Amino acid sequence: MDKIGYDYPFENLIVDTTAIEAKQAALANVLAKYIPQLAYGQVDDPKATVDQMREELKAAGYDDVKAAIQKDLDAFVEENGTPDFTRGE
Repeated sequence: MDKIGYDYPFENLIVDTTAIEAKQAALANVLAKYIPQLAYGQVDDPKATVDQMREELKAAGYDDVKAAIQKDLDAFVEENGTPDFTRGE
C-alpha cells in the first residue's frame, strides 16, 4: 500500500460555509428536484432539463458558493503550497 498510497493534501482544508449556508441549501434543493428525474430517465428532453437545472442553480447562488469555496482553497494553497499528487515513482 505504501507504494501506491499518498497523503491526501486537502485533509486540513477548512471551508467557511457560514456566509453561504443558505445558498448551499438552495442548491441542494435544485439538485434534489432534478437529479432523480435525470438519473432514472424520467424526462422527455434531458438536454433541456439539464439546461433548466443549470439556470436554477445559477439563480440559487451557484457562482457565489463556488467563489467562496475557491477563496478558501486559494488561501489554503497559498499557505501550504500546491499539493503534490505524484506517488514518488
